[in-house]
Amino acid sequence: MSIEVLLNEFKEAAASPAKLLKEYKAAGKKVVGVLPYYAPEELVYAAGIVPMGIWGSNTKTINRAAALAVIAYVPGLSGQGDAPLTESQAAGWEMFDAGIAAQTFCLAARDLGIGTCILGIFDAGAAGRLLELEGLRPACLIAMGYPEQWKNGPGRKETEELLSFR
Repeated sequence: MSIEVLLNEFKEAAASPAKLLKEYKAAGKKVVGVLPYYAPEELVYAAGIVPMGIWGSNTKTINRAAALAVIAYVPGLSGQGDAPLTESQAAGWEMFDAGIAAQTFCLAARDLGIGTCILGIFDAGAAGRLLELEGLRPACLIAMGYPEQWKNGPGRKETEELLSFR
């Protein structure tokens, strides 16, 4: 079987995981959903079960959002201005800065009564072309809107439980 045929099979399976799941079940196979980066797939296979990744796309969230923001970065540059990254920082340090920017953006939006959702799974290439981000790379999208109601998260721990000086 050629590489091209295999790649087309992978592409088809990725495009329609529900179809693949039905095929596995019709063949009498047991299937379990796994988070792709954390599952010991070897153990799942050893138990006679087929692991299926249960990540998804953010297409519905993107389509339903009242507005979207894009956090983009210049590859190889960090928050230190025009100075290039040092060798120890070169492996993705700008993504750290993008994360800080996304967090700050979301906190400011919340203060204005705007709900946000940071989306890291999206077609970065398509977003870059659509938005004409020449020289920039999108790190994440932020879906925004006015929530019908706010849901409170879990209670906060006291600072002393989280921070210590030694």
